[in-house]
Amino acid sequence: MVLVQQQLRKLFSVNDEEYAHRAEKKKEKRLLAKRSNDEIRRLEQEKKEKEREKRRLKRDEEKKRKEELEHQKRQQMQKKEMKIQREAAKKQELENKAAEKTKKEQEVVNKEKANAMNVEKLNESEQRVTKVTVSVVYVRRLT
Repeated sequence: MVLVQQQLRKLFSVNDEEYAHRAEKKKEKRLLAKRSNDEIRRLEQEKKEKEREKRRLKRDEEKKRKEELEHQKRQQMQKKEMKIQREAAKKQELENKAAEKTKKEQEVVNKEKANAMNVEKLNESEQRVTKVTVSVVYVRRLT
């Protein structure tokens, strides 16, 4: 390799100093290219990280939004359930009042029936007493 380089220098009549200068420039060019590649890779890496962060934030926002919607749905369901329970309680209360009213009415009717039966029994017993009295009076008169 060294021989090839020496032959090339002779062929193009490049002295050692210029050859060293050209080699140094090539080396610098390679270093710049490497730095440039490193810089490009670094910038690409930063870009990818930013995109990942952006996607993560978007996912987090979407998750938060879904959780908030779920929370709102749960609250609405609780409100509906509370409303249904209140309506059921009102309905039960009305049914209880109606049952109480019916019970009182039935008690009044039963009392009236009992009073009517008592009056009827009194009338029957009075009629019996009257019949017995009339019979006794009639029998006494006959005797």
